[in-house]
Amino acid sequence: MAQRDRSRTPPNPPGQAPTNMTPNQPQYARTAPPDLGLKASRSIVVEDLKESVPSYSADYFFQAYLPPLDPDIDLDAVLQYLGDNGHITYNQLDAFRRVLPATRRKAADDMFADPHKTEDVVFAQLEPLAEAVTAAVKSVSANSNREPTVRFKCRLTSPPKSSDRSNTSKPDAYGIRSEAPRNGRAEWVDIAVPGEFKTAEGESKTHDNRVKVLWSLNHIMREDARRRFVIGFTIEGDRMRLWFASRSEVVASWPFNFIMNPRRFVEFLLRIMYAGEADLGWDTTIRRLTTPDGHTQLEITVNNKKYRTLRLISSIGADSLRGRGTRVWEVVQVDGDGNFVAGPFALKDSWVDSDRVREWQILHRIRVSGSNERHNTCFENHLPHILEHWDVLVNDSPDDTHNTMRRAVDATISTHRRALPVLINPSVRQKVMSKHPAVGAFNMPEATKQPLDFAAKTHHRVVFKGVGKSIVEVESMEEAFRHLRRAVLVLCCLHECGWVHRDISSGNILVVGKNVVISDVEYAKRMSDTTVHTGVRTGTAFFMPVEIDNHGYLFDSEDAAEDDSPVDYELAFAELELPTDRTPSASATPPAIMQVSMSLAQDSQPQPPPALFQHNYLHDLESHLWLSLYVLICGKIRDSFQDRPEVDFNACMQRHGDLAVNLFCDRRFRLAVMTSSSKLKTELWGLLPQIMAIAPELDQVRTLIATRYRQFEHDLGTVHMMNATEMGSLYVSIHKRFGTMVNLLKNNNLHVVVDSTPFPFEERMHQILEENAIKDADGRVKHEAKAADDDDDDEQARSRKRPRVVADASAPSSVLPTHDVFGPVQQTGFGGPSTR
Repeated sequence: MAQRDRSRTPPNPPGQAPTNMTPNQPQYARTAPPDLGLKASRSIVVEDLKESVPSYSADYFFQAYLPPLDPDIDLDAVLQYLGDNGHITYNQLDAFRRVLPATRRKAADDMFADPHKTEDVVFAQLEPLAEAVTAAVKSVSANSNREPTVRFKCRLTSPPKSSDRSNTSKPDAYGIRSEAPRNGRAEWVDIAVPGEFKTAEGESKTHDNRVKVLWSLNHIMREDARRRFVIGFTIEGDRMRLWFASRSEVVASWPFNFIMNPRRFVEFLLRIMYAGEADLGWDTTIRRLTTPDGHTQLEITVNNKKYRTLRLISSIGADSLRGRGTRVWEVVQVDGDGNFVAGPFALKDSWVDSDRVREWQILHRIRVSGSNERHNTCFENHLPHILEHWDVLVNDSPDDTHNTMRRAVDATISTHRRALPVLINPSVRQKVMSKHPAVGAFNMPEATKQPLDFAAKTHHRVVFKGVGKSIVEVESMEEAFRHLRRAVLVLCCLHECGWVHRDISSGNILVVGKNVVISDVEYAKRMSDTTVHTGVRTGTAFFMPVEIDNHGYLFDSEDAAEDDSPVDYELAFAELELPTDRTPSASATPPAIMQVSMSLAQDSQPQPPPALFQHNYLHDLESHLWLSLYVLICGKIRDSFQDRPEVDFNACMQRHGDLAVNLFCDRRFRLAVMTSSSKLKTELWGLLPQIMAIAPELDQVRTLIATRYRQFEHDLGTVHMMNATEMGSLYVSIHKRFGTMVNLLKNNNLHVVVDSTPFPFEERMHQILEENAIKDADGRVKHEAKAADDDDDDEQARSRKRPRVVADASAPSSVLPTHDVFGPVQQTGFGGPSTR
């Protein structure tokens, strides 16, 4: 059979090569440096949306996405009251009609020439109009004392406060909870609906509004763990557009003339101002409490049990609008009065694809799939144990992005859906997309600017037994690589039972006590499972196998050196204290694969159709390799070389930072590392001596994986026959290489400074951003002077704040919470259940 030269043949485009993979969409917001400027941060949100948002008619938007109109409110009576009191004349909103020009054409000519017709002056009319609507409701309703749940505010003088994330932006207006303090700065967690204004239409003004409102929606969703969705609005001249964002949808309405259509505008105000908290997007199963020292604590319901947060472990998944939005806390269980019951535990809150099997079910299926005592012992010790699992309920219904938030309105009118462009400012695009590799805005092929459809998602919570730390939080490099070594054997057991994890990353390899635990199995599936889920999978690109990133097979048929040294299963699995009950295959290539390859080579039948592309065992091992490089290269290493003048520590760390950017933010560089026989070894040269010492072992691991890729992809028809049991020598060989690395580090260890930075290499990445790092023709990092920031809001970037810790389990006992701390809120000074 003729060989294909895959080194020069790009992967088949979507639609030509069959695949059983859910499309994977890297989320750039998760990998953006935390000190990124405001304009650049906004552009990342837009890039995650592929610069396109679906838009629907205003009628459909009102029906599906806005809170329902309170049945006790008579819209016609409210409109009559507003007309009788001069707020509506000639079927127009009088306040805006008087200050806006008669035509949008004139607006572009003379609006900004009149200082009395600035944005603040024109749209300040929103506040008195909303107050008039409140007066109308009181006048025409049976309950004359009825107060709105939301009030509108314009002409902001300072940006709202953020609790956990820095943000210096301020919307032009917002609807805010009526119970929020009226004095002092507002808080983002109290904002129900952000809005942006422009006094005239125009392409640049329109796109500026769109980008800013999307940023506000994004910030509210990442700032407040209680937000399930957010509604927003934009106005250009007399044209108004509504916006909606959840973890699976970001949509907009078609524009409508809000001055000439007062009924629609007033109905919008009524639906927002008199909606309940759940209908405005707040999660009523989470209470926001304040500790005596002013910190924030959450009380979270899971299966009618209450858990209070001690510290935020991770929230990187919440940085992107769409996706799982995963947050993890260390928590303790409390009773109805707030008294300590049990813990600590780990609580994960996320949005899972509604059509996927839940994580607890997958864990159960993995455990019962064990075929021998070794598998059973491995899964018992090295997979997480779930105490509670719950699909969150809102008003007694499952919290679902389609059935609950969209109120199960049939989207059959999707034939009328329009793709609404949301373009990045060209000057920002050049600065961010070309000069900021750390952003994660890779040199992706130009795609059609059509919105990506994400699957319906269900709000889900899991409580895990035991609290661990991620592999990147391990301070000793030797210890970290010891755990990575053990993780290889756990993957071996998982693969032998037919499972592919599909999401090996820094947050999913945990250290709990002395055990390594592979967590987050919600995307795990059997290798034999060829079903495809709807929508898009999301994830960071740092640990993504190059084939998954390119959606196709990439390795040619050239042979590479195989580790032919003896392997010892007894010795390898003894590290996990697991029994062994088989011997390795003597052949580097599984016999079944050899037989099929020979038969196909002798067969003169026509070329078979393209092979099914799917996530396989080797992809998990490649992700494990990328994770190992991440731990090694991206850690903030403690300087212990003062007594070794031959080591230029600062120069080595500069080299670390440059290599980190290339390894984790440059797709072409990553591809070259995996497919070249010398690239990785060469690039690891010039680093710290300890890293150069283990570089050959890491390159051998890469060679082992690449060799198996080539063996299987020599004949793509055999890829689906991959058998982990028959390739067991690969796992033990990789395990042995990691053992060598551990021994080398044992004699000359490195230590990582674990601090509050969300990414261990944050400072180096930020330094590169400050220098406006760009790539030369060879893909190397070079630098040029930083351009001036021309943000029109004159806002300076600030570091992402560290999640506030109420009680760290590692803190001295004198500051750890006692049972009294978790007593009744009234007795501990927490205050009543906050409505914030």
